[in-house]
Amino acid sequence: MVGYYAAIPYRYKIGEKETQVGMVCDVMTSSKHRGKGIFTKMGAYSTNELASKVPFTMGYPIRKEVIPGHFKVGWKVPFSMPLYMKFI
Repeated sequence: MVGYYAAIPYRYKIGEKETQVGMVCDVMTSSKHRGKGIFTKMGAYSTNELASKVPFTMGYPIRKEVIPGHFKVGWKVPFSMPLYMKFI
């Protein structure tokens, strides 16, 4: 396998309107094939396919190495989102 780009459907309710969006949850490129534009091509293909089904995609990249690839295919950082949690 050379690469992988996965998104799952998420439903959000804003006011009274419910919207399904694509949550990009897992991406990777084989270490043997990095630096060849594969991640960017997969991102462009995947988000173009999703565009006919959802109004937007979102994700929370935790590795700084993937962020440039997301930006190359048009991802934006619209706002800072706080994280809330409860330890149980």
